[in-house]
Amino acid sequence: MNGYLKKIELAYKVEIAVFSAMVIFLLCYFAFYRGVSCDEREHTYASFMFYRGFLPYKDFFEHHHPLLWFLSYPLLYFFHNSGYIWYVLRAFMLVVLGAECFFVVKICRLFSLDRLFSLLAVLFFLSSECVLSSGVEFRPDNLMMLFGLAGVYYWLCFVKYRWQSALNLSFLMFFLSFLALQKAVIIILPVAGVSLFLACRGKMPWRAVGKALIFPAFFTICFVGFWYYAGALRDYFELNFVLNLMQRFEFSFEIYGTLYCWFGVGGAVGILFFVRDVLLKVLAVLCLATFFLLQIVFYTPWIQYWLPVYPYFALICAYWIVKLKNVL
Repeated sequence: MNGYLKKIELAYKVEIAVFSAMVIFLLCYFAFYRGVSCDEREHTYASFMFYRGFLPYKDFFEHHHPLLWFLSYPLLYFFHNSGYIWYVLRAFMLVVLGAECFFVVKICRLFSLDRLFSLLAVLFFLSSECVLSSGVEFRPDNLMMLFGLAGVYYWLCFVKYRWQSALNLSFLMFFLSFLALQKAVIIILPVAGVSLFLACRGKMPWRAVGKALIFPAFFTICFVGFWYYAGALRDYFELNFVLNLMQRFEFSFEIYGTLYCWFGVGGAVGILFFVRDVLLKVLAVLCLATFFLLQIVFYTPWIQYWLPVYPYFALICAYWIVKLKNVL
């Protein structure tokens, strides 16, 4: 019997190793051999303009937040005259993607120290079509996801351990996520809703929330003040919010044809009904709220719009597979 179990365990390890190798190969292939998308051209151009001292919104047209161009400044400084700039920027996105995986692992460890849980969650996240197609491209969505995941991790730390410093970091990470891309509201609103619910129930002190809001409020005032004194506040508001809200998209049903979607949504519902762990229930609520909010706000016309919900899908699918393995 022991020999049979060892063979099964070895088969699991081989399958995971092969799967991991395939995912790494695909990520590297898409990062360095696939053509440059129109969004990448847009953000590379914006980064060059920012590097040369031009002010977004006032000196050139843009309708995205500027954090990506600011953080890519050192890369432009060293490689602005090099034909390898496309590879450098995509390598930067691979680093960002690696940091996202780090926070996926950190979130997993809040629920279980099982290495298989963390490994499967990362593999499911990386192997999703959304991440494979968009996660290696030079676009602000990936930076938004990095800070968004960091914010969710520190927020869950506060829910579990009641660390004020964790809540402070969480709100600061959410602010940076919003500076990367306006679509971060899809990540922030579910967390804000659950926080409000917990605060009203007396499980999250209002004083702790107030303290955590100090730094984001201060930096928001600085951010708005900068555009005001630069004479670009009106342009910033109109291009980043008014213009984007005027866009009309056709509703996309693409994700509904994937098992990943239904396993993620079904797994979240299963956690709400059959799992006692309160923190896991909170994660499931965040998953479902993010999923349905995407339908209401953005109509999901392009696959990268689904990025905010995929870490939740990965975590939930990995949880149920490990649960099933332990039962069997």
